[in-house]
Amino acid sequence: MTGDHGRRLPPAGIDFADLADHPAAVDRLARWYHDEWFDIERLSLPALTAELTERLSDPTTGRTFLALAGGTVVGCISLDRSDLPGHEALGPWLASLYVVPAWRGRGLGAALIGRVIDAAAAAGSPALYLWTAGPTRRYEAAGFRRLQGTLYGTRPITIMRWTPPGG
Repeated sequence: MTGDHGRRLPPAGIDFADLADHPAAVDRLARWYHDEWFDIERLSLPALTAELTERLSDPTTGRTFLALAGGTVVGCISLDRSDLPGHEALGPWLASLYVVPAWRGRGLGAALIGRVIDAAAAAGSPALYLWTAGPTRRYEAAGFRRLQGTLYGTRPITIMRWTPPGG
């Protein structure tokens, strides 16, 4: 099911919230990020916890959106000012898309991507960027286009860009 601008609506039973309204979720998200991306970013669990905690008091660093099922966090995504060392001129960035395995394949990831696109568009951003070390299909389906391939450390990644229709 899609909403305005053709973006996916969240699956039934899912609500979106801001991490700032659910600070107790910081430890869970830090653990997910560490488990999912440590091999690429090499950030320690305390460093990830500190980065997420900083968002609670300084929203200029970025916003993190949560997907809640019955009050339980089952996914997240961030809109960050900067996300890729050496590419500080680009931004904002879609970052840290994560959906718990039990909720994968139900359209939640697409709905979270749509949530960040909507937030970037509402803030007047002329473009939105992301990088991924994995497949690009889900992002292409949301309107992102490949900008360039590069390395994050020694890992090949793809940088992608979204612009508003007609933009």
